[in-house]
Amino acid sequence: MNRQFPAAAGAAAVLAAGLLTGWSPPGSGLSVELAGRSGIDHSEAPHTDGMRPDGPAGAFRTAAGNSGSATAPQGYGGASHTRSDLHLGGETDTRGTGQALGYPEEAAVGQAYRLTLPVGVGDAPATLAGWVDFDRNGRFDPAERVQTEVAPGGRGATLEWTVPGNASSGETWARLRIARASAQVVSADGSADSGQVLDQRIRLTVGAARPEISQPVDGATLAETRPRISGGGARAGATVEVREGDTALCRTRATRGGDWACRPDAPLAEGAHTLTPVLTTVLGTALRGEPVRIAVRTSAPGVPALALPGFTNDPGIRLTGTGEPGGTVVVTDLPADGAEADLCSTAVGADGGWSCLPVEDLAEGRHRLTPAGADLAGNRSAGRPVELVVDTVPPDRPVLTAPAAGETVRSARPRLAGKAEPGARVLVTAAPERGGEAARITACGATAAVDGGWTCTANRDLTDGGQWLVVTATDQAGNRTAADAVAVRVEASGQPAGQVTPPTLPPPVPAPKPSASAASTPSPVATPTRAATPAVTGAPTPAAATVLAVPTAVAKPPTATPSVATPSVATPSAPVPSVAVPSPTAPKPSAGTPAPPSPSVPVPSRSAAAPRPATPPVPTAGCPAV
Repeated sequence: MNRQFPAAAGAAAVLAAGLLTGWSPPGSGLSVELAGRSGIDHSEAPHTDGMRPDGPAGAFRTAAGNSGSATAPQGYGGASHTRSDLHLGGETDTRGTGQALGYPEEAAVGQAYRLTLPVGVGDAPATLAGWVDFDRNGRFDPAERVQTEVAPGGRGATLEWTVPGNASSGETWARLRIARASAQVVSADGSADSGQVLDQRIRLTVGAARPEISQPVDGATLAETRPRISGGGARAGATVEVREGDTALCRTRATRGGDWACRPDAPLAEGAHTLTPVLTTVLGTALRGEPVRIAVRTSAPGVPALALPGFTNDPGIRLTGTGEPGGTVVVTDLPADGAEADLCSTAVGADGGWSCLPVEDLAEGRHRLTPAGADLAGNRSAGRPVELVVDTVPPDRPVLTAPAAGETVRSARPRLAGKAEPGARVLVTAAPERGGEAARITACGATAAVDGGWTCTANRDLTDGGQWLVVTATDQAGNRTAADAVAVRVEASGQPAGQVTPPTLPPPVPAPKPSASAASTPSPVATPTRAATPAVTGAPTPAAATVLAVPTAVAKPPTATPSVATPSVATPSAPVPSVAVPSPTAPKPSAGTPAPPSPSVPVPSRSAAAPRPATPPVPTAGCPAV
């Protein structure tokens, strides 16, 4: 209620009547707020001379209530505040009726009793204090007070009491005070040079305390089948049960402070469970608290996998792999010369994939990385270790040994060879001397052996003329080193790609022409002689047979004149002459009688490709010349 006193005389009369707890002279800019007058409805108080129910800023303001008297009875004490920019529960009209705040009606012993309200504090902090007469004894006790700090610019605040054990149901009073200085709102009565006071009559319905579960929290996943279940909010000495449906899992008594704890008598099965705390009063009434949903899991999660190359030149390489959806993966590192340490951890996505970056770069050298999966219950499963070598050093510069610099090659696809770091991948590129880098092609590639040697044959034709060959070596970690360009010359001379020029062979030896047979003229001299002219009986061929006449020791008829036929020698080199040898048993023919032909003995021929030297004639002593 707002009352303004423009005249000192009127103000004195009101003070004498006990209607004001303070007064401010006109024009001072101060106001006085009334509170704590039992049995007086200040909103209906009679007007003295010059008093008005509404007025400008700086008017006296009284607390407003939602029922009954606007101020608490006299036993709660009087409180006054000088009007300022601090206010409670939104703006209050000039009649001081204000807005009734929403105090909860239900209250449970040992449980929280909360009030949230709008406030206005401007640009400076303020202190909000509140009292509730829970035991309805007609006064605000220190134990029934709570307070909170409101930050500058704040527009709301929350006060929270714990319902005491002596709380009772029915109508009672509550008071709120806000001020800049916290020392001015320590007690429920007294004056303050800023802020506002607000009394309100409320109704409480106090019920028995309902137990609540504090551990495990709602939604937790546990690996233990007999977890410890604890909570509070029970009357001291009361019996508390934890039930799942209608089955009692465990039972205990609350301590003096209302706390309690127990473990299930039997192990909980793997899966989801709903736990409900139940308090039984002395009259047998069961008071149920809020249920808590948990899950029990004892099996290990799926084994995670880590996908990594064997070598890398990135010490901060991103680690990726697969695991059980919803779980967690932790990657540990065991370097070759260090202790095991965690590299990173991350959650596994719904698709089963995961990735994380090491918290620190990996050192140069060999590492052994192991992924381990963990579920929400804390169960773990180790994956297969993966070896990783971190190598940031480029390989040694490769060398091209064949062809040598300045050498001329006769093939469009020459064979190339050289040296490089063992295990490195070697790539040879070629660019024509006049074409430049734009015309460079990949000639061939190879992997350096253990001794560093490598060879490869160009798989594309190199054009005739000057060529620049460049060898690049890339190690297993991806580091590269290129050698200087080597200039060679290609002169393939129109030879088809990939064909080797055949060697030049000497021309074949021509075969000798055949000649006519020459008849042997008997000589009157009885001495053996060589045939003057070799007799050729046919055209010489490489497969021609050679016929030789040999002496015989078998006696012949007198009419047969033994003779030796002239053999045919068909060789590319020299013919074999035929030699006539008379039989030692044959009679001497008469003069002028020609010798009859004698049979010849064939001799196997030899190939012209392997000629034999001619057989010399065999002289016969004492035989007449034929």
